[in-house]
Order: sequence, then C-alpha cells, then structure tokens
Amino acid sequence: MAGVRELATAHYLLQQRAVRRAATRAQEGWRRMSTADLDGSWQVVAPLLVEAVTAGQQENASTADAYVGAVVAADGTRSQPSGAVNTAAFVGQAADGRPLSLGDLRWEAIEAFGEEPPAARRAAG
Repeated sequence: MAGVRELATAHYLLQQRAVRRAATRAQEGWRRMSTADLDGSWQVVAPLLVEAVTAGQQENASTADAYVGAVVAADGTRSQPSGAVNTAAFVGQAADGRPLSLGDLRWEAIEAFGEEPPAARRAAG
C-alpha cells in the first residue's frame, strides 16, 4: 500500500495533468481571438474558455473522494465517509467567486488587448 506522501504526490501529478489539459484547450481557444474584431471573436472564444476551465475544475474535483479515502486508509485511520464531495460546487466559478460565464470576465480579457468596456466608452463618449 502506498504511503501518504506517495498518494499526495500521485494526486498532485493527476491534478497537474488535468490543469495542463484544460490550459491547452484554453490556449487553443485564445488563438481564435482577433484583434481586428474583439467583440465578434470573443463570442466564439468565450464559450471555449468556459468549457475548458469547467472541464478541468470538474476533473480535479471528481478525484477528491478517492484521494481522501486513500489517504485516510494509508494513515491507518478507520473512518467511513460521511458524505461525498459535491463537485458542482467547484465548477463554473472564477478564483474570485464570480461565475465564469459573466461578461465581467470578458472585459478583463478585452482590456488586455487595449479596449475599454462599454460603460467606459459611454462615459468617455
């Protein structure tokens, strides 16, 4: 039986592979952005980015129950799970808690290309 350290390392590597897959998918989406048509290309890219990130979040969250169970067993603790991880609680949220699909996140990306959000354009206009 693997020890706690080996289980932690294996779980970390599993999570990193999922992150890499999600990042690769997101990068493929970003390559579709056009500086000539930020609004139009964002309509194509945004769903791809949301899909890539949520798939990675789901994949990583789905490994928690098995990992915790294995660590508890490796530690020699006798314990029965009192529940299961609700993976949906970890999917579809940005790091700051905002939903991934909201337009607010869009404007952070668009501003990186040098454009202002519509509210700023209206205020300046």
